[in-house]
Amino acid sequence: MGAFENIEGAVQMIRDMTTQIATATEEQHLVTEEINRNVVAINERSVRCRARQPKSSVTHMSSANSAAHSSSWSGTSAPSSVQTAPVKAPSKGLG
Repeated sequence: MGAFENIEGAVQMIRDMTTQIATATEEQHLVTEEINRNVVAINERSVRCRARQPKSSVTHMSSANSAAHSSSWSGTSAPSSVQTAPVKAPSKGLG
């Protein structure tokens, strides 16, 4: 096999890898959009559920949540057992 064939094979391998990366990126984008839609739907349902509860029940739940939050997270940062990751809005027009 000559040098030209080696170069041609390497270029084809790079093309194949580029196609695989592009496909994986598009799939990841679609999954991210689906997760975003699900989070929005959950939030909307939560808001509707709260709106249907009697005011005294919402106030009681709010107080309970505040108490639980302040007792388990003393300080301004999350516990060391909680890992956070930055969230970036999906960009439009991949590909």
